Amino acid sequence: MILKATLSKPNENAVTAAFGKPYEKIKFSLKSDASYFAEFFTSTQVFHKHLSETELESFLEEHAGKTFRNCVKFTESKEISIMASKKGKISVIEKNLEKNFRLARHP
Repeated sequence: MILKATLSKPNENAVTAAFGKPYEKIKFSLKSDASYFAEFFTSTQVFHKHLSETELESFLEEHAGKTFRNCVKFTESKEISIMASKKGKISVIEKNLEKNFRLARHP
């Protein structure tokens, strides 16, 4: 289960084409068992939306590394970074979180 995620470093043309607005960053956070709160940031405004777990997973699958070059997801035990180079090469890095970190960050 994803606890929180952040999409950043937008591909300018792809973001505007996909969403109709020039979003600079998108943050997702877990609010209840299967509900996520999304914040879509432009340079001057923030837009909010609620998503289910399946909607979040399909959204991240569609846009991580493509529309946004960076994506960082935190699960209960891992930090997963998805990064895309300017040429489109996608790298995925997974780090195990220490037990003390998990307890301190996510009670």
